[in-house]
Amino acid sequence: MDPDVTLDIKEVQVLVNYPGDADGFNWHHRVLLCRIEGSTWLTLTPDLEIQRHDLSAIPHRVLDRAAPFPADIAGEIYAHDVIGNAALQGYKRLASTMAVILGEGTLPDSETYAWVIQESGRPDFGEQIDLRLLNNEATGLAFATKGVIQLNGEEVFVERVPLHELATWKKTRKALGMDVRLLGDHRDSSGKRRLDLTTAVSLMKGGEEEDFPVTGTRAAFEFHDAVAQGAGNFTSYHSEWVRLSGVSRKSSAAFIHQCLCEMLRLAHHYDQVDSSALASLEHATRWLIQVELAVERSPQQPNYEGLDIMSGAVVSADGRATAHKFVEWVSSKMKDRANLWRQERLFKQERRFQRGDPRYTAADDDSEEEDNGKGGGKRKKKNKKKKDSNPAAGAAGSGA
Repeated sequence: MDPDVTLDIKEVQVLVNYPGDADGFNWHHRVLLCRIEGSTWLTLTPDLEIQRHDLSAIPHRVLDRAAPFPADIAGEIYAHDVIGNAALQGYKRLASTMAVILGEGTLPDSETYAWVIQESGRPDFGEQIDLRLLNNEATGLAFATKGVIQLNGEEVFVERVPLHELATWKKTRKALGMDVRLLGDHRDSSGKRRLDLTTAVSLMKGGEEEDFPVTGTRAAFEFHDAVAQGAGNFTSYHSEWVRLSGVSRKSSAAFIHQCLCEMLRLAHHYDQVDSSALASLEHATRWLIQVELAVERSPQQPNYEGLDIMSGAVVSADGRATAHKFVEWVSSKMKDRANLWRQERLFKQERRFQRGDPRYTAADDDSEEEDNGKGGGKRKKKNKKKKDSNPAAGAAGSGA
């Protein structure tokens, strides 16, 4: 660190005046640790001692973070060396304890908190650590509630947790560290696995994995959310759909719809998995939507024509490999080319009209469009037969 600049820390830094210092350092660098009352602070000196200062009674200058010291007194400053954040947090805790001793605040009960292993994947997850590892700058780094220690040659993250909340903290942290496709382990008052649809939707993450095998826009999360806000659960949703859609309860479409609704219900209710993150349940959701659209077309005889595109499979129903992005690109280029041809034709018509071409009339716009064939060419007009101007010749010819 540049000795000519202040510390790069978030705590407030000041210079306090010490006139007549034996070494000529008339301004001493201080870090404000804890306010006692009003303008009275406990501060950290460059010698790493905690001192009390009433800033209203002593000349001082406030400093910016990681900024040059005032140029007019730069040679008179007794400044701090670089101090680590872990050490600084330790001095702040000591200052808070001193403030309590001086009558400000209540001394916290250190035994109500514990530093424990935070990483849920470790076998010693949730176990209390040796505080000597955390307090030693060579083996630990601590902030207010988070930290890291060197344990058996590994860097291990730790957390400060209230002892009365430790059991709940373990359960919550364990759930967060599980597979993203899981919603957790939710049980009712009797201990049975149970998770309602509304809560399940609130826990779904709706991931966007690049290698997700079902192509196209995801449907599972949106569909589950709509059912949760409407019928509230898949059992009621199926009953309402059968009643309102007009499909026969004995039809195969109604039977398939019921099976798919029950599959999606069990997925969140008992299995407690995230349907928005599972390819199998994304496929099942799309199948359910296919059934509903087919019935919407014809309740008595569901029509599935063209709905295979919703499956997101890599091979279409006619056996053709799908390349959606390339097809979309080709379609856009064809549309652009068709639009360009149309604009060129309109430009030519406008130019002919502006030149006052006697062969051009306003009706040519419609006739020219009508004359264009599929290939873009114009149909040739048939020549009318010329009438013979000599009626006598015509009569003679007929007589012959």
